Amino acid sequence: MAFNPPYNQHHAQSQRKRSVSPQYTRSPVGLGGSAKLPNPAYRSEPVLHAPQYTNGINDRNKPARSPSRTLADGEGRGPRPNSFDSIRLECLRRGKLFEDKDFPAADQSLYFSRVPPFRFEWKRPREIASYYRAKPNFFSDGASRFDVQQGRLGDCWVLAAIACLTSPDHKELFRRVVPADQGFHDGSYAGIFRFNFWHFGKWVEVVVDDRLPSYKGQLLFVSSKQPNEFWAALLEKAYAKLYGSYEALKGGNVSDALIDFTGGLTESYHLNGSNANVPAQSSTFCSRLLIASLSLGVPVDNSRGVSETKLASGLVAGHAYSVTDLREILLMSDRGQIPITLIRVRNPWGTKVEWSGAWSDRSDEWNSIPDYERERMGLVFRDDGEFWMDFEDFLNNFHTLDICNLTPDSPVDMPRQWHTAEYHGRWIEGFSGGGRSSLTGSHWANPQFKISLSDRDEDDDKVCSFLLQLMQKDKRKLKHKGEKLVYIGFVVYKYKKSYSLPLKENFLIMLKRSQAVMCS
Repeated sequence: MAFNPPYNQHHAQSQRKRSVSPQYTRSPVGLGGSAKLPNPAYRSEPVLHAPQYTNGINDRNKPARSPSRTLADGEGRGPRPNSFDSIRLECLRRGKLFEDKDFPAADQSLYFSRVPPFRFEWKRPREIASYYRAKPNFFSDGASRFDVQQGRLGDCWVLAAIACLTSPDHKELFRRVVPADQGFHDGSYAGIFRFNFWHFGKWVEVVVDDRLPSYKGQLLFVSSKQPNEFWAALLEKAYAKLYGSYEALKGGNVSDALIDFTGGLTESYHLNGSNANVPAQSSTFCSRLLIASLSLGVPVDNSRGVSETKLASGLVAGHAYSVTDLREILLMSDRGQIPITLIRVRNPWGTKVEWSGAWSDRSDEWNSIPDYERERMGLVFRDDGEFWMDFEDFLNNFHTLDICNLTPDSPVDMPRQWHTAEYHGRWIEGFSGGGRSSLTGSHWANPQFKISLSDRDEDDDKVCSFLLQLMQKDKRKLKHKGEKLVYIGFVVYKYKKSYSLPLKENFLIMLKRSQAVMCS
């Protein structure tokens, strides 16, 4: 389990804690006291399965159970007010195209820290497509990773995650984010489009109009290889609306976007260096995850502080990529057949800025495998940002690997049984903001959760594993006010029955004296 940076006790910060336990059997997992998880079906609304241990002076920061909700009489029998369907119907009735007042075609939707460098032209897809003497399409030939080409906005972390969604193995995931019942067809087109994002515990629908920032007929942010295809540009606009502006998407982690697009939980692995934590059978590990329909995004090592700079290898420092395939092939040699693992990676720029080492496009290594093998791999060299690498080169040149684990509400068949629990809470200075573990006089005041694990995983290590993820709420939305992510984190202690709960100050003092090892 990876440590987040320690929490700065001078900030009272919203938090959301999620705990997931992968189960090989349907046996329950307990969380807190003697309470048990009775194999509940996952709900997108926060579900509280066990009480939170609180050391504060009262229970005002104790998370509350989400109330159950039933449909009122007549509810659900027609379009909800202000929903996509109701707005589209009203626009069609009036014969006018939708204009989104909540995210207007104005500079405030573009930047919050500066004036745009030139005069943007907000154009609808029909106007943009007319420059190319074409009609607009939501999809030109289905959704493909090649439809996602980065523009002038530094949101490669978003585009790498979108490219993962377009995999043929992820059609159901993609359709949940990008509903198919929309487009530019006569009789149903009203200038409005909708997208769905998982946002801190629930799926939310975001509607936008189709006025897109352009200049001289060209999209300035995300565009498609086909100039009259617009699903990716509209998806980016809806995501920008979710967080307040296009500029709010500048800079981020692939894992955050993967969570917003899937509702899953992410794991990050360091691929090299002193903190490397890749499993011993890493290539088998990645292959199993790809088969399980899990998406990966990979930023290049940027330890020298270089921001999106092309390296001699052809890779870009401080940049996010997506993994699109992994294959094991056999090479013929004097010693017989030699197995080699190749991994396919894509740069969201969608250009010829690609890996230039072994197994890169048109490298000599490809001459060592037969034509039928190249055809089976779908090998095409087209300077589109996608390339193959030897898996060892991949481990040596990339820094981190983000893997998104899908939750039970996912429309994809999962090989594992997962149970999920969510907690929403807040650190409050002087009450529950206890600070880092070195502050033994106050650390005990932080919110505490007891997690009991039972039943082994499906592998052979005879242990039960779980994922624990901590998130900050809405900081990206507040970037325009100068808000930044604050340092937060958590500590996992091995529990013994002799410990009284919640843990008090004397426990930490005893732990420090005995130099006990904390799980991390």
